[in-house]
Amino acid sequence: MEFLNSSFFTSLITLAVGFIAWFVYFSQQKQTDRDAATLVYLQIREAERRINELQQQPQQELVVSSMTKQIIGENSWEKFKGRLVKYFDADEIDLINNFYIRVIAAESARSECKEIFDESLLEKARQIQAKLIDNIYANIDNKEDIVRKRELLIQYSTQEVFVFEPNAPINKAFKELIHINYVSFTPTGDKLKKLAKLHQ
Repeated sequence: MEFLNSSFFTSLITLAVGFIAWFVYFSQQKQTDRDAATLVYLQIREAERRINELQQQPQQELVVSSMTKQIIGENSWEKFKGRLVKYFDADEIDLINNFYIRVIAAESARSECKEIFDESLLEKARQIQAKLIDNIYANIDNKEDIVRKRELLIQYSTQEVFVFEPNAPINKAFKELIHINYVSFTPTGDKLKKLAKLHQ
C-alpha cells in the first residue's frame, strides 16, 4: 500500500511538473506572439504616418529632398507572419500582405531616388572642385583673378540649388503611395492591436 501511495504521489508530482512546464511554454509563446504583433502594428502605424506625409504633396512636388526619410525599415511582417497568420483569416492576411508589398515597392523607389540624389550632390561637388582647380591653373600668374573668379564660382554654384531629380522612381513611388490601403484603422488593424495588447 505504501508503495502504491508512493508511486501515485510520484506520478502526481510528474504530472504537476509537466503541466507547469507546458503552462510556462504556452505563456512564453503567447508573449512572443504578442511581441511580434506589437512590432508589426507599430511598424504599420509609422509607415502610414510617413505615407500620409508624402501623400499630402502633389506628384510634381514630390521632390527627392522630401523623400530622403525612410518609409519603412526591415519587413517585420515577413519576419513574424509565421507566428501571426493563425490569428487572421485569408482576407486579413491579404490586406497586410498587400500593404507591405506596396510599401516595400515605394521604399525601394524612394531608396533609388535618394541614391541618385546623393550621387548628383557628389558630382556637383566634384565639378565645382574641378573648376576651382582649373581656375588656379588658368590664372596662375594673376592671384587677384584667382580670388575673384573663385568667389564668383562659389557664389553662383551655391545659388544654383538644382540637383538632378529622377522622374521614373519618383513616379513609381507616387503610384505605389496613392494605391496603398491603410491597415491600422480597419478591423484587421484592431485585431492586430488587440493581439499586441496595446492601449489607445
